[in-house]
Amino acid sequence: MTGPGRTNVGSAGVQDVAALAFVLSSAGIGACVLTLLFNQAEFLALGTLPLLAGVLAALAWRAHIAGRSGIGSLLVVAIACGVAGVALRAAPEAIWGLHLDMIMHRSLATSMVGMALCVGAACVSIYQYMGATPSALDYSRYPILLVPAILTLGVYAGLIGYLLVKGLPNLSWEIITTPYQFLQWDEMVYEKGWPVWESHSIRQVGMWHQVQGTLLLMGLTSLFALPAGIGVGVLLGEYSDGWFATVVRYSVNILRAMSVFILGVTAVSIVSFAAGTPLSDLLCGFYYDPLGGRHVGHGSYVTAALLLALLVIPVVARSTEEGCRSLPHDLREGSLALGATEGHTLTRIILPWSAPNIVTAVLLGCAEAAGSVAVIVFIARMGQYGVNPLNEVTSLSQFIFEARWGTHAIEDAIRPYQFSAGVLLLGLTMGLSAAALALRHHFAYRYRSR
Repeated sequence: MTGPGRTNVGSAGVQDVAALAFVLSSAGIGACVLTLLFNQAEFLALGTLPLLAGVLAALAWRAHIAGRSGIGSLLVVAIACGVAGVALRAAPEAIWGLHLDMIMHRSLATSMVGMALCVGAACVSIYQYMGATPSALDYSRYPILLVPAILTLGVYAGLIGYLLVKGLPNLSWEIITTPYQFLQWDEMVYEKGWPVWESHSIRQVGMWHQVQGTLLLMGLTSLFALPAGIGVGVLLGEYSDGWFATVVRYSVNILRAMSVFILGVTAVSIVSFAAGTPLSDLLCGFYYDPLGGRHVGHGSYVTAALLLALLVIPVVARSTEEGCRSLPHDLREGSLALGATEGHTLTRIILPWSAPNIVTAVLLGCAEAAGSVAVIVFIARMGQYGVNPLNEVTSLSQFIFEARWGTHAIEDAIRPYQFSAGVLLLGLTMGLSAAALALRHHFAYRYRSR
């Protein structure tokens, strides 16, 4: 047989072994996922690694005979798979100590190490299967990008599916439109001329106040965040020169990076400071008990919206800045050349051009405000005394939190509906995201003709 014939036969042999290595590495990735979910599936990953090491070694030998490049990578991955398989099998089944108050099962290390090695094996297999060419090197990097993305989407799909399975059976129109109430009070009555205390209570499970509170919270947050966010965005986009704009940009970045728990502690501090002052009704809120007594609240919607606006303002500002900077210079210069003032250009050209960015940022910020519980967890309650800007703040996210970490009386009443509240919150945030995309397309078509 001639030299070219031998080369073709060698290449075909390399492709066959490379295909087998790719299939085995893909099966190993699946085995590692199962190992991460179930400790009992660890034997699958531990069994795959030695097999993969042998197949990769055979592939390296075939590639060497065919004169291919990338043999070193094949040997490194093969040796790593073999060593990892032996080391993980020899490791103790459970690991404890090391100043850790927990026990870690070996399957966690097996799944993580095995996943990394199987992805690497898939990369070198693709490289050899496609001929070890420069274009094959580009294709061989796809597993590094696709596997994490697919796993992430799989985790999200699993979580959403679990939420729907647990939440939809208990979700009904009645539970949505019924307000939550758990009120207890004592009332003095007279029987045969003698004063007697009678205990009264109202117990009713529902999420209507939480739904209203979430919508009110989003509306107030948008009301506070929109003017400030647009103003800052225009300043950074149109007047970015000078030290003042530099300070503002730095402040916006710091504000976006601020921990939500710091904002939660700030909310508690504001409410504690405002109690007993003329600002008490505005910042603390108030409510009336069933007997008509007026009480100071733990935190109003105004306070919660002001703090949540601090999370939304940087998003609106950055989107507005990008929208202003994306305006073509021809439109800006044409407006000024026709004699339009800077104010007219800003209101009639720049801001309409930036409208898709602004609307998208506001709606996504509202979705963030609807799902944020860390900011309001210390001042929110169950909203059993009604919903208005000066009442105690409540939301669907607070309902979910109380179902797990609230008092026993609240937990027992609303725990069957915590997943239903999660379904509502998921639908609300996904609806806002879809609306953001639709409005962005609408405003882009209207003001940008594309």
